[in-house]
Amino acid sequence: MSLFHVGSIINQGAKRLEQASCVVVLSVTILLLFAIINRAFSLGFSGIPGLSRLMGIWITFLILPQLTLDNRHIKVEYFYDQASDRVQYLLDMLTMILGVIFCLFIFISASITVYDFHGTMIAELGISAAWRYSAVLVGFLGAFLVYTHQAYNTISIKDVIS
Repeated sequence: MSLFHVGSIINQGAKRLEQASCVVVLSVTILLLFAIINRAFSLGFSGIPGLSRLMGIWITFLILPQLTLDNRHIKVEYFYDQASDRVQYLLDMLTMILGVIFCLFIFISASITVYDFHGTMIAELGISAAWRYSAVLVGFLGAFLVYTHQAYNTISIKDVIS
């Protein structure tokens, strides 16, 4: 499997997660509308606010890989742009290495949390609390793959330029 093919798969996966987050945003909007109707007419559906909160968590982490892919993290561009090409390259590599380490740390922590909460239920929804923390796993696994692929590409491009 070529590097280009792997990059294409990562790009497609990030794009699909972003599309899924749009669907989740739409469903949260519908749920909030339903919550207003539920409250106004006292329909008695109790799980709507909890489901909206759960979906809000998923929105946050479904979009993370695409933001990483688009290089939309915080950086001070004025100082970055003033630096030489070599310093910019080193800063890019440092960002990617720290991103990979951070993503791995969060992914492992979230895995432990999912395991710890697999037997606990979200009372108002009747589902495992692990679903709440699984969003973190999906988001940071995607970000990890993006950072790893970008680091590999940056190293490969530097080797070609040198």
